[in-house]
Amino acid sequence: MGQSVGGSVYGPNIQIGSADGPVTVAWEQPDFRLELLTPQPRPQRIPRCERVPSHLLDVHRLVVPYRPRRAVEDELTHWRDDDEPVSVRLVYGPGGVGKTRLAGVFAALSHQRGWTVLGAADTTTPLREPAERAEMPAGGDVLVVVDYAERWPLKALTRMVETLGFSIRTLASK
Repeated sequence: MGQSVGGSVYGPNIQIGSADGPVTVAWEQPDFRLELLTPQPRPQRIPRCERVPSHLLDVHRLVVPYRPRRAVEDELTHWRDDDEPVSVRLVYGPGGVGKTRLAGVFAALSHQRGWTVLGAADTTTPLREPAERAEMPAGGDVLVVVDYAERWPLKALTRMVETLGFSIRTLASK
């Protein structure tokens, strides 16, 4: 029985006996990855004796309540729903003002509106959690969220934007 492959394969020595799905063969490994984002339930509370001061700043813990920014949220919604097939939007500001939290809330709202939401990371950024294989729905609108874009190597960020030039909205925060 032969080996079945579906997806992307990287490297200089590639042998495929049979494939029952589309296969992309690339000589270079990509310098970014995309992860399917879905709204997550509120994380469990950490016992007070185990908390460190940075616990309050962890955006994934949702310790500090989100402060809605209606004008910015409306602007992002208008940008997302615009008829342009491909668009990139940079959200910037000083550290600690809530850009990552805003991106998370906007991603969750976009998911509720039927958008496929992907999180992008350069390959030098370690995974927060083990990656799970997720199938991206065919067709429909796609929003890619790039958090901490200023930490990416410029080559990786540029290549990601060039590669994803197919009806994707990219929200980058810096």
